[in-house]
Amino acid sequence: MRNDRRETKERALIDGGQYGLNESQKLFKGKTNYPDYVRLQQGARVTYLKNDLSDHKICNGTIGIITDIDLEKLEIRVVFSIVGGIVDIGIKRDTVTFFIDGKPSSRCQFPLQNSFALTVHKTLDLTLPEVSLSLDNQIFAAGQTYVALS
Repeated sequence: MRNDRRETKERALIDGGQYGLNESQKLFKGKTNYPDYVRLQQGARVTYLKNDLSDHKICNGTIGIITDIDLEKLEIRVVFSIVGGIVDIGIKRDTVTFFIDGKPSSRCQFPLQNSFALTVHKTLDLTLPEVSLSLDNQIFAAGQTYVALS
């Protein structure tokens, strides 16, 4: 729930050494899909990043809107629009554990990502009322354009 990215204040401790956020992010990339930071505020659009809420029809890529932030419980209330209704659910921080150079490591973050823009992969099976597509040289396969348009 950081509001800025000043490396002088925020550092990672890895194997007894301190690393800046850019350095630690390179080590964590590929180990977790959690972003290095997420801006959380009421009304913000977010994408859920896990598949553990499938019983509520919420999975990786489901888009919701933050309705409340409880700083005492460290819980974010998010409303998700799903097929057949709306789900209001509390999201807590999650810790992902993994190994870096054979040593146990972890990252603690809310399994949410700001949704100012979405990739083609995150929009699969979504019905969106309005879209704006950027079909530029970032498209790496012809099928990706087809998926985006369909």
